[in-house]
Amino acid sequence: MLRRMRYFSNQMGIINRYLREQDHWVPHLANTRRVILEAIDDRLPKTVAVLGSGWLLDIPLQEMTQRGIEVKLIDVAHPPRIRHKYKDYPGVRLIDADITSCIREAWLYGRQSIDDGYHHLLSAIGQPNLSFALEDDLVLSVNILTQLHALIVEYLANRGRIDKVRQGELTAAIQQAHLDALPAGRTLLIADLEEEHYNDSNVLLGVNPRVLANFDGWLRGESWQWKFDTKRMFSGDQRVILNVSSFWKK
Repeated sequence: MLRRMRYFSNQMGIINRYLREQDHWVPHLANTRRVILEAIDDRLPKTVAVLGSGWLLDIPLQEMTQRGIEVKLIDVAHPPRIRHKYKDYPGVRLIDADITSCIREAWLYGRQSIDDGYHHLLSAIGQPNLSFALEDDLVLSVNILTQLHALIVEYLANRGRIDKVRQGELTAAIQQAHLDALPAGRTLLIADLEEEHYNDSNVLLGVNPRVLANFDGWLRGESWQWKFDTKRMFSGDQRVILNVSSFWKK
């Protein structure tokens, strides 16, 4: 299912973009790790759950385990090299889970011709299961909010099952469900909120929102910019900079 939905090619696309843009990504990744470690040093958690852990580019895992913290790495399919490295790593537990709880419904809707499949999908989106992380002292949702919908929306759009309106509807629903499901008082979220597009003369061509959900009940923290794509491979012939902020759920 995940392979046919191009999950693994998208997963490799992330690490390949990082390798191309490594020098430009360093400040953003450093800011992310710093904000996480400041939160850890302030709150002194014994357990931390990392949602959508992926390649761990932005997670200070070694520093956390050195502090004696038990860390759960949660992803729908961990990259093989990450699984190999950390499957027996002291203080680290790998959990395979779909944090949107709707990938299977999206797959079924894409493969079937029934009209009510879309409503089944919306129902699944509204009930994300994060039970595997709700008892941890600190929950991290880091640089994944604007990625949660991508696999599902791209797959269904390519299958001709959703139009532009429903693409926006699904994006907003998945993002909002994630924000609403995260535990209050224990969640640090870091997300890219906007993308700025520049031409070769460094002229700002436009700003597009990347989050369609609302942050009611969240406290905004630090903000910075992420030089996401300087090689002009993400959006035509334009360079892309992302505006990033951290948030605590009240």
